[in-house]
Amino acid sequence: MKNKDFFYLQYNKINWKNQEKTKINSFINDYIIQNVISNHKGDSISIFDIGFGIGFFFKMLFPALEGKYQKILIEGCEPSRVNYDYFLKKKPKELPAGITINTHKKTFQDTKTDIKFDFVTAIYVFPHFLSEDLESVVKKIHSLLKDGGIFILVLAEDKYLENKLKTEQDLFIEKGKFGR
Repeated sequence: MKNKDFFYLQYNKINWKNQEKTKINSFINDYIIQNVISNHKGDSISIFDIGFGIGFFFKMLFPALEGKYQKILIEGCEPSRVNYDYFLKKKPKELPAGITINTHKKTFQDTKTDIKFDFVTAIYVFPHFLSEDLESVVKKIHSLLKDGGIFILVLAEDKYLENKLKTEQDLFIEKGKFGR
């Protein structure tokens, strides 16, 4: 039997903070925000991010959405203790009026919310779901979306990642931090 916890607990050993320095996801996050999310009509917007990591996507959302909508709800889940705690340290202490952030230190499957969202994002996280859980994951995503809501799925291209790991092996991983 597979260890379901492994798929996210392994990330407690990776230095995701380098993501802020390298801004490796800036391009894709910016594209999603500028070309999809910012096109949302209305005076309110709600976004749920599956596996928000250290909150880099959230951090990019604030300036892009502030002032454009009267009411902004950003919610998400992150099961990695290290990532979640890092996000809490960096999270703004006071948010502008109209902006709400709800976070869950849980797996997506264990996260409970009654809110319906305009957008659900899964940026580079889908491969971390076990194949036997995919049907329930997809049903849960569907249940979180408002009528007309949009699911944004970003998957890394295998060849790109393989090349990145060959040429920039220390992009996220600190030497000497794996194992005992």
